[in-house]
Amino acid sequence: MRWKVPILLKDAIAPYSGWTVNQPQTLGRVSQPGQLSHQTVTGATDLGRCVYACRKLKTRAFRSLAMAVTTQKLSFADYLAYDDGSGTRYELVDGDLVAMGLGTGLHGAIAEFLTEQFKLAAQQTSQPWTAKDMRISIRSPRSTRWDTSRIPDVVVLPIAQWEAMRAKEAVIELTDPPPLLVVEVVSASTVTNDYRAKHSEYSVLEIPEYWIVDPLEDRVTVGYLQAGRYDDEVFVGRATIRSNLLPDLGLTAQQVLSASFRSLLMLATTLSQFFLL
Repeated sequence: MRWKVPILLKDAIAPYSGWTVNQPQTLGRVSQPGQLSHQTVTGATDLGRCVYACRKLKTRAFRSLAMAVTTQKLSFADYLAYDDGSGTRYELVDGDLVAMGLGTGLHGAIAEFLTEQFKLAAQQTSQPWTAKDMRISIRSPRSTRWDTSRIPDVVVLPIAQWEAMRAKEAVIELTDPPPLLVVEVVSASTVTNDYRAKHSEYSVLEIPEYWIVDPLEDRVTVGYLQAGRYDDEVFVGRATIRSNLLPDLGLTAQQVLSASFRSLLMLATTLSQFFLL
């Protein structure tokens, strides 16, 4: 795919993007971005560098240019190749990049805690499953002409399916078997997506179980797939979360919502003892 980027912009962002500057320009001369001539940029990586550099520039003109560049739609192939040099991870939604925030420490602790708990429960019941946190992309069947790909906070899937990704991108395609369970941990910026958009998308993908862990409302919502739609059940406090996939899991909502590094240390001790048996 090819994008048009103003020539003056290309020169101005060279210190950030690594591009060669042939004729340095003066930023102060720029007042109307629309009056600039353009130069074609090929490849998602160059586009990413351009966007990242635009964000570093202070003038209103170049901030406007950055917004113009980011309105370009990306195919899924472009998305996989995209790199803006910032280390930010993105989901792809209808061809648009949506930045994934780092989240709070509790957000990460919950995802890590559930990942290890799911692994342990699968091992104890001799199920050939594993769990991965924030490492797997799932193609989504949204009803638009542009691609969408989600990165859940936790994914439970067969070990064989995970091992098949070793030599390729960690992506579950629309033609692949769906994961067994996915978890989204709610942040202030993801409430609508987690409760509405992803709730719909994951049911269409026929993912058997969808957990929404909400530290903002102190509750865990579990969707059980029935006839193509999720029947939701809400768990709070000391109520034990019911999982059709892992019926012996035995976690309460309070345990999940208060996950801590201390809890993970205790879990690691339990795991080590389990393997010594």
